[in-house]
Amino acid sequence: MISIKKFADFLITESVVEPETILKQKLDEIELKINKLFDMESTESEEVKKFSETEQEEKVQPSDAFKHLQKQSLERSQFSKTYKNLKLIFSDEMFRYDLTFTIDLEKAASQDGQPVDPETIEECQVEIKRYSLDEDSKVMGQIQKDIKIEEINEKMFEELLTELEEKYPTDEEVDDWEIETE
Repeated sequence: MISIKKFADFLITESVVEPETILKQKLDEIELKINKLFDMESTESEEVKKFSETEQEEKVQPSDAFKHLQKQSLERSQFSKTYKNLKLIFSDEMFRYDLTFTIDLEKAASQDGQPVDPETIEECQVEIKRYSLDEDSKVMGQIQKDIKIEEINEKMFEELLTELEEKYPTDEEVDDWEIETE
């Protein structure tokens, strides 16, 4: 005997959302937020908006503290099997920064066979590294912490940069740290 299911029931019971797909959705969300912050709203995404939608959107102007930052690149890493990464490289007039957003694949995997809701993944790990702009590009500070994906905004960038500066101050001359010899 053949059983006939409603299409909605079929989607619920038979469709399995792969963890990689869930992570891709979350990384897409983070990437969109970053592009908006750096005023690089995509002509690449080819998303067509209705005229009424574009009129209603308010353009968020970055603060003066954020305007000096320049986006160099935004890339996804596909090398790790257990983590998915989105790496933003940006700079100011003194330093280059690498900001990596990482989401663990286990967060998107179902533990009990039930479908995973993408909305349950609320946090990602953030690592920011500051490099000198000279030829040796040595690391001048590094911070790693967990943040909520919804809190990725201009304020988060400012807090990370402030925390990095407080933990690894740059006003001291590196030459002062050299070992004196007789």
